[in-house]
Amino acid sequence: MHEQSRKKNPPLTITGLLVYHEQEFMQLLEGDKNVSLALYDTIVGDKRHSQVHLLWDGLVATRSFHDWSMAFVDRDKVSGCSRLLQEGQSALHTTIGGSTGRTFLLNQRDEFLRGDRR
Repeated sequence: MHEQSRKKNPPLTITGLLVYHEQEFMQLLEGDKNVSLALYDTIVGDKRHSQVHLLWDGLVATRSFHDWSMAFVDRDKVSGCSRLLQEGQSALHTTIGGSTGRTFLLNQRDEFLRGDRR
């Protein structure tokens, strides 16, 4: 999946982060909103994927992964994974600061950009 993203995303001008944990993936896509949502629709329609959920479709001022067609974090190599990855869909509730999924993805982004890839 990661290699496919690295090949397909540059022509679409999509960048982002792919997070893996216990055979599950979360992906943060950056790019034109219409292109990103079309790519999301392709992901949803891919029979290899199940239980696909859109966690957040907000706008950001600048890209975080402008040098990465798709950055990658393998959380299986980390002890004590995030609550979201441990609890799955039940953790996708909305809070005052936004969804837990949005918070998780932004935290993963920040850790990756700091070089905290453990």
